[in-house]
Amino acid sequence: MERNQMLDAAYRIFIREGIQDLRMRTLAGKIGITKQELDACFANKQDLVTQSVERALSLLNERMDAACRTAATPLEAFVRLAAGIYDTFGKVSDLFIDDAEYYPAVVDVIGYERHTLQERLRDLFDDGVRQGYLLGTEYFDMFGELFWPGMTAGRDAAGKALFMFLRGSSTEKGWLEMQRLRQLKETLAEDE
Repeated sequence: MERNQMLDAAYRIFIREGIQDLRMRTLAGKIGITKQELDACFANKQDLVTQSVERALSLLNERMDAACRTAATPLEAFVRLAAGIYDTFGKVSDLFIDDAEYYPAVVDVIGYERHTLQERLRDLFDDGVRQGYLLGTEYFDMFGELFWPGMTAGRDAAGKALFMFLRGSSTEKGWLEMQRLRQLKETLAEDE
C-alpha cells in the first residue's frame, strides 16, 4: 500500500473513532497492513496523525479550488465552498475533536485551515456583494455565527440553514441565483 493510501485510511479511522485509544498495531490492522509497514513510513503515531490531517486538508483545498473555479457566480462558489467545508468537518466525531487537543500540531493545522476557509468564504461573500448578489458585508458575521456551530446539525439541516441565510441576505439578483442553484441541486440529486 502506498503512503498516501495509508494516510487517507488513517484519517478516516481517526475522524470516526478518535485518536487516543488507537495503537499503531490496531491502526495497521484496520488499514490492512502490518505494523512494520506502518512503522517504516511514520516515526510514531503523532507523525501519522499530523500527516494524515495535513493531507486531508490539502485534498480539501484542492477540491474547493476546483469547485470554486467551476462556479458561475460568487454566490455559487460560496455555496459550494460552504458545502465542501461541511462535508469535511461535519464528519468529524466528537472523539476526534476531544483527542486532537493532545496533538498540538493537529490543533494548529486545523485552526489555520479553519481561518483560511473563513477568509475564502468572506472573500466570496464580498465578491457577491460587489457583483450585486448580496445585500452587504455585515451579513457575513451573522453567517459565521450560524454556520460553524451548526456543523453538528447534520447535512440537511446545515444546507437548509445555509440557503435560508443566503436568501435572507440576497438582493433580487441573488435570490434568482439561489433559485437557479436550488434547481441545479435538485437536478443533481435526481441524477444520483
